[in-house]
Amino acid sequence: SDTRTHPLSISLVATAVESNDPYLVHKTSRRDAYDKALAEVPDGVLPLLFNQLGHITESAIANVVYQRAGELYTPPVSDGLLPGVLRGELVASGTVQERSLSVTELKTVEAWWLINSLRGWRPCQLLVPETQS
Repeated sequence: SDTRTHPLSISLVATAVESNDPYLVHKTSRRDAYDKALAEVPDGVLPLLFNQLGHITESAIANVVYQRAGELYTPPVSDGLLPGVLRGELVASGTVQERSLSVTELKTVEAWWLINSLRGWRPCQLLVPETQS
């Protein structure tokens, strides 16, 4: 079974990241934020991070691409995320448009992918907690 075709599970983390945190746009000291995020989701599930404005930013190992109304989008760097190489190429080529995604809009997303240069596009399934507060 090819793991690349099997959807990854992603889940919203409990704590926001600060979009104005200077470390969030550099790989160096972001591991802390990632480790914290990974600790907030079950084993085998990848975290979906969001900032203090409630905008989705990225996952711990990848940028996020989402589909709404048939169009492909990725959160803008200004929302506080690492601008990955593949993400940059997709935005530059017009394949993916930049658009903020609020945590209140998750139900409107038709499809999710985690992307990075190493693994390419990985389809994802968003796990929704049983009890939405």
